[in-house]
Amino acid sequence: MSKIKSPTNDKDYSKLLYKSIKLYSETTKLPLEKMIEIFNEETTKIINKKIDPDAVILFEVDEKKEMVNSYNANCLVVEDEEFENLDDASFALFNISLTDAKKNNKNVQVGDWVKTKINLNVLAEDPEHKNVLKIILQSLIHGIKTFQKTVIFEKYSKLIGEKIWVECTSKNNDGSWNVKVKDDNATAHLPHQMISKNRDIQPGQRLEVVIEDVKETSKLSQIRVSLDSPKMVEKELMENIPEIAEGLIEIVKIYRSPGERTKVAVRKTNKSEAAFDLQGAIIGAQGERIKKVSEKLNNERIDIIEYSSDIKQYIINAMSPGKIVDVVAKKNDDKNKHYYVIVEDDNAKLTVAIGSKGINVKLASNLTETFLDVKSTKAADELGLIYDKSNIGKLDAKVEKVVERKLPKRKSRPFETTHVTMASFDNDVAAFELEEQETLNMNSDWDFEELFTKYNEKISEINKVEDNDQELKEELVKETKQDIEDYKKAKKVVIEDFKVDSDLANFGLDGDIDLSEFDDEDWN
Repeated sequence: MSKIKSPTNDKDYSKLLYKSIKLYSETTKLPLEKMIEIFNEETTKIINKKIDPDAVILFEVDEKKEMVNSYNANCLVVEDEEFENLDDASFALFNISLTDAKKNNKNVQVGDWVKTKINLNVLAEDPEHKNVLKIILQSLIHGIKTFQKTVIFEKYSKLIGEKIWVECTSKNNDGSWNVKVKDDNATAHLPHQMISKNRDIQPGQRLEVVIEDVKETSKLSQIRVSLDSPKMVEKELMENIPEIAEGLIEIVKIYRSPGERTKVAVRKTNKSEAAFDLQGAIIGAQGERIKKVSEKLNNERIDIIEYSSDIKQYIINAMSPGKIVDVVAKKNDDKNKHYYVIVEDDNAKLTVAIGSKGINVKLASNLTETFLDVKSTKAADELGLIYDKSNIGKLDAKVEKVVERKLPKRKSRPFETTHVTMASFDNDVAAFELEEQETLNMNSDWDFEELFTKYNEKISEINKVEDNDQELKEELVKETKQDIEDYKKAKKVVIEDFKVDSDLANFGLDGDIDLSEFDDEDWN
């Protein structure tokens, strides 16, 4: 009886198999036991399909000897003569001679099924089945990837909404990024819509992202992450404002334009007391809390909006920092989703309410889930809208009071006892806008050099105040200069953005704003 010789001896084959499976295990970070299970399933599947439907291939690990032995648990016992002058190299994988079978079990008979040690490399010598090893390898890789996807889904689907660190690996043509999860071989996809246009991402850069969703199966990355989504804002608020984490404040909704502005609707919960200061808790002393959140979000502007069950009041709140005269529901709207938002007939106030390229009204509309149509009081009157006119002019009175505040004389820490709220912050902004508008009305031929001179005089007056706190003085000077620069940009927006008919028409303002009083040279 002639014996079939393997391409390598059994010992070398078993050691090589151990090294291969061990390497797969380490590379994929999958347990060795699971790798063996995958090898068993995938190899048996291909052998059953291509050669022997009764075969059950098993791989068994011997850690001490660093060997993996392979077996066929369903090997058929045949007469010794069937092995004589045999040309089929793969025959020994599925059959065993009676003589060899009796070495392990004296009671075995022809036709019995026994577990037999095999060497799959003999398939390489079989012309009919020489490609089976390649097919097995492909199936193994597929099986490993399938299991990896299961592991990723089970692990990361529980972390949706959580922050993780990733490394940027490559940028795609559509502006999205492929990223790799830190300390893990898992890959993730960062869509371009989830990236602020102000960010400059480079390969190898590490970023903190939020897991948006995880797919159970996918040809590409299963994990989708975001860098600038509302969930990132929510996580930062949760981490930096204890009252939110403790359940005293509820985040109702967040709507974001990454890199530009975010509006967050909040409300007190039943856990908070009646006197609980919602606004103060979020903004923090000297605005430190909200400032910290903004810094983590690449200095993005964050508007904290107090939620109201009264939809009109909610819209008024959401339109902040715009000052709204009234909100009027449109007629023939059964779903109560369309509203006129009425603003005083003043270019500066309309600009603030609408926002650069309509960003403020767009965010407010999405936050309140309504369709908002901004109208000046003049346009509202022409349309015959009935609205509450009692608020007209009230803002001016409040602003004048704010403008006349005197600088405190003190040597202690600046703003130590200042109570910062969203309302007071908005009033400060409005005060500056009103004062600047009045200046424009009285001195329409001034250019910015003269404006700077005017404000430099104010800075000098601040320096003359009997206050030895140099740090406070420097801060006030810095803020005043910044206000001028910011408002200069705001006025530039009026010229560049709102001359476009389509922008104005979107908000029902085409023809309402008269820009003729502004000459280009006055804005340079």
